[in-house]
Amino acid sequence: MKKIVSVVLVLCVIMNFVFVFADGMEGKTYTFESVKSTAVFSSEGTYKNLKGVDILLFDAPVKMTILGDALNGMLCEINVTLLNDTDFECMLPENIAMASKIFNEGKFPETEISDGAYLLFLDSAEGGYSTLIIIVGEVKIYNIKSALGENVKVSPWAESELLQAHMGNIITDELIKSGDFVRNITRGEFAHIIALVLSNFLDYNKYVDNIDKNYSFKFNDTDGDLEIEFVSNCGIINGIAESVFDPKGVLTREQAATMLARLLNLLSPNFEVNSVDVFADDVLISDWAKESVYKIAGVKDNAAGYAVMGGVGDGNFSPKTGYTAEQAVISVKRLFYAVS
Repeated sequence: MKKIVSVVLVLCVIMNFVFVFADGMEGKTYTFESVKSTAVFSSEGTYKNLKGVDILLFDAPVKMTILGDALNGMLCEINVTLLNDTDFECMLPENIAMASKIFNEGKFPETEISDGAYLLFLDSAEGGYSTLIIIVGEVKIYNIKSALGENVKVSPWAESELLQAHMGNIITDELIKSGDFVRNITRGEFAHIIALVLSNFLDYNKYVDNIDKNYSFKFNDTDGDLEIEFVSNCGIINGIAESVFDPKGVLTREQAATMLARLLNLLSPNFEVNSVDVFADDVLISDWAKESVYKIAGVKDNAAGYAVMGGVGDGNFSPKTGYTAEQAVISVKRLFYAVS
């Protein structure tokens, strides 16, 4: 399974290498040269090769039969975007790549492929493998503007992971409405992201229902924000002073690291953290944040191997600078996938 997942991730994230060896589509038959197998379909499809990836498109559900000597086969539903003839992107939360197993262990019954986008992975006895993307029906165009708005402000490096975060329901409506992900995020906005993630693990609605009219809020400057109270009661966030949270204040990098480390402790108390080198600006990191900074810097997501929150270059962490909205969302997304 690990090998299959890694292939899917390479297709989704890199898309630079040619993995499929095939003659294309001839009538109703597609040939996998590397596994000496063919896929026979009940109707003719349209063949495309975009960025080295073979794609078959069908207007209606189609039946498929695999013939040949392939050892293993797996048909997995994934989220695929076909933008145009020159650009193909696959945006998929890494840890749910294997959404549905259709067949396996050399058994290839006739399979009906319904509306949607699918990845077919074939593994041969000799160690080779082939991949093919099959799209049935219309595929919704899904890019950064369709997801977050036509006027969204996003750094190019962040687009792919923000799309993954959006698909994983990790971006709040508040940030989407703002549309500006390159600005520094506020403490309140970051607390709302954490509340959204925690709702996948804890019952937020039950928490709200248990609050009676005599509930005494911890903070006097949050206008009764229940999400901030929820995250605070989970032990993730503290105020900057007694009864003061400063929700509109800019979140600093060391504050973000501290909140992320606490979130990690809550979701996965025994998570194995990698050791990291001491940051060149270690002396600038506040004593109360230092343990959290090094802990969260040693956490990597379980797919691409990215650090949840690393340095800023030249060996520095820059603890007192602001944390942008896109950095904050991506950090939470990576942590979510690291522990899921």
